[in-house]
Amino acid sequence: MKEKDRILSLHPDLRLCVEKLKEEHAKLDKDWDILVVSGHRTREEQDDCVRRKVSKCMWPNSAHNQVQSLGVDLQGVRDGKLIGSPEAEKICKEIATRLLKIAVDLGISLRWGGDFKRVDLPHFELAKEWDAIKRDQKKLIKGATR
Repeated sequence: MKEKDRILSLHPDLRLCVEKLKEEHAKLDKDWDILVVSGHRTREEQDDCVRRKVSKCMWPNSAHNQVQSLGVDLQGVRDGKLIGSPEAEKICKEIATRLLKIAVDLGISLRWGGDFKRVDLPHFELAKEWDAIKRDQKKLIKGATR
């Protein structure tokens, strides 16, 4: 899936935040870009993420499984390749600082995976929307694709 399609798979509020972040980032003189690594994940994609230990959440228990996706993973890339550790952590924190500010300015409740008890630095999710859905198993399953 192309990055444009991953962006289009996002909930409109999340998409707005990400597009604004990418727009602002393009104006900075950085030697790296921001890549939308993951937006919506199908059941097969989510199962694969669990197998590869990229996620601990089984389908449909990830914000990525909802249509439109309530979760997004963002990482830094340089010359078309993901930036690895230890620089990746610094870049994820920079992305988080800027994206969370954008969300606050837009009045959107965004939660960062770096603030979770289990650290997930590339991950962001729409907090209010995801919290409301995951409390109701019927909504959880209805909002996800198989």
